[in-house]
Amino acid sequence: MEGLRGKKPLGLVAGPSSEATILYRRQLDEQLFARFTDVGPAPLVTNELHGSAIESALRRNDLTDAQRRAVAAAQQCIAGGAEALMLGSSALHVALDAVLKNVRVPVLSMVDAALDAIAASGLKRAALVGTRFAVENRYWQTQAQARRLFLAAPVPDVMSRVGVIIR
Repeated sequence: MEGLRGKKPLGLVAGPSSEATILYRRQLDEQLFARFTDVGPAPLVTNELHGSAIESALRRNDLTDAQRRAVAAAQQCIAGGAEALMLGSSALHVALDAVLKNVRVPVLSMVDAALDAIAASGLKRAALVGTRFAVENRYWQTQAQARRLFLAAPVPDVMSRVGVIIR
């Protein structure tokens, strides 16, 4: 526990949903409190990519623009003191390789963590519930296939309703 007293800041590059950002923060703190009773909230440097620019890039499927914005946000987190990063949106994972190439700190992938947990549980099939971009982009499916997992995607009507709920 001694190492946690001087916790290193985590950089969170948050995606288009402010609700998800709040949820990630809450879950991070809950996990720390559950594991280590004498620690306070985790130091977090957040750069929120909310707003029309990043959403527009993702909707246009302009991956170059989305990657440029995610890399800039990651670098700003590092400039703010972050010593590791997390992309806080499955949609932002289209920029993961670009972020990894342009930063010199560890980058945590929520997609990898989720899929590794599914694989470790022994499951071979799971449902993917996400925005239209996250489902149609196929990043999750590609990463799942590498682990010999199958992800079932919602039909278009359900995907549209999920997109409204998530936003």
